[in-house]
Amino acid sequence: MLGDQNAFRVHEDSELNARVRLPSLDSEPSQDEEWCEVLEEGAWQQIRFHDYASIYARPGLCEHLFHRLLGCTSPARVATMLAEVRRFRSVTR
Repeated sequence: MLGDQNAFRVHEDSELNARVRLPSLDSEPSQDEEWCEVLEEGAWQQIRFHDYASIYARPGLCEHLFHRLLGCTSPARVATMLAEVRRFRSVTR
């Protein structure tokens, strides 16, 4: 069942050409329980954050949701860590 419309923060993105809404939660859900809703063809569709097939099936949703709305920096952090390992390995050879 989709959430009460008043309990959401709605975000529009002209690049994505979609509306995404995030629930306003009073508590921290477990990692596998996090979700959002995307407006598609006039109806809100609930998508779990770890349902990668559903997220990547919607072009631009991953970038909009995780990078722009939620400020996820994991890809940049992993790239930095890999660069540090490469530098370390080149110095110790």
